[in-house]
Amino acid sequence: MKPIVFSFAVLLLGVGATPVSAVSQRPAEDRWVWSLYENGGSLVLANEVPDTARLKATLECMLGRGTALLSLYDPQAQPGFARLTAGAATGAVEVRAARGGKIETVLRLDHPVFTTFVAQGSLTVTAGERQIEVSAAPEFQPLLRQFAERCGGVRP
Repeated sequence: MKPIVFSFAVLLLGVGATPVSAVSQRPAEDRWVWSLYENGGSLVLANEVPDTARLKATLECMLGRGTALLSLYDPQAQPGFARLTAGAATGAVEVRAARGGKIETVLRLDHPVFTTFVAQGSLTVTAGERQIEVSAAPEFQPLLRQFAERCGGVRP
């Protein structure tokens, strides 16, 4: 039986969302997981603490479109231009302020930064003086690969 994780990310998609997650063995108040939610033709991959409103990052896509919206929940991050780094791959994006104190940007799923993130599980977003690390431990990387494949990205 798969664990069911309800959180703020469910609110992004509505009550009908079906989550899939891999759960670590840390205490509940500090157990950051990646959970995949599907509702109709959209997917959300959320880095969250289950059963709370605590989020670090979300990736959201419409199935097969080849792009994803990356949202970062860091109150110190500022909108503007940002550098993305995953392994040796780099790219530049514009990040914009969004509701709830987050910043967000659109990523092409076939870009080397995203494909390297999927393959290695680590992405750094440098916005101004702020560096934000987005990482998926090995136990969560299958969800990241599933997100990339279903959203239309290139398989790593």
